[in-house]
Amino acid sequence: MKSHARLSVLTILAAGALASCSSVPAAPAVPSYQAGWAAFGKPAFSDLLASYGAANIQRSRSETLDNYLRSQTKTYDRYVAAKEVGIGVGPLQQEALSEIQAVSASLPSRSFLVRAAFSVQTYDPQLGGFPLYQQPFDLDASIRYVNDDVRTASSTSRGTRGMVVADAYGFQEAEVWFSKVGWVVPATQDQAVHVLEALSRSGGERKIAVAMTYSLERCDASDSNAAKLICRATVRSMTGYSSLDGIRPDQTPVVELINRGG
Repeated sequence: MKSHARLSVLTILAAGALASCSSVPAAPAVPSYQAGWAAFGKPAFSDLLASYGAANIQRSRSETLDNYLRSQTKTYDRYVAAKEVGIGVGPLQQEALSEIQAVSASLPSRSFLVRAAFSVQTYDPQLGGFPLYQQPFDLDASIRYVNDDVRTASSTSRGTRGMVVADAYGFQEAEVWFSKVGWVVPATQDQAVHVLEALSRSGGERKIAVAMTYSLERCDASDSNAAKLICRATVRSMTGYSSLDGIRPDQTPVVELINRGG
């Protein structure tokens, strides 16, 4: 009887151990796909300012530093006050130079990400796919970025109170331009129909949603708008999806676009 009792106890203990093991939560599943662009994001406006500073400091040191220091809240008040009283500008300019050099040094090797939808042009058998550009006009595209670090001031104009950008503030927005020339949705003639079916359609126009990575070339002040930066970028990759909502790091893309040159 004692041996039977011991066996019963052991059986109960073993069953309890198995039950406790089965209640341990399973490890989260590792995504079967992870996009190469997953770690990239949009540039900070300070990145664009540093690119502007590095590109223009040799040509126009005083104007470049003036624009740079007036374009960030952290230096705006100190800089405006230093200019007004006529002292203390030198240390601020040196601070700006050091910052420009530190940030701009890494920019050529950094990649940024934008999600966008591009029109798909007529199939071109010589290019082996559907180009995103059309000669001679639809060659470039741009991305607009707003300076979130804008120095504002109270306004009582027309009897209403609100916040407006301070008159002496520097750059408030930027347009980053890049070339679409050479970029193609690849497809053989046999594959073309299936590729078209996979692409999204908007208002009767064939479009493809793209996760595009790019690197900055340089930024300059706009010739027509003193509050705007105009930047150039080089496209590094384009990954195609059927919709903008479908652009996720764990979502398998429809197609990897190819640059055929041009």
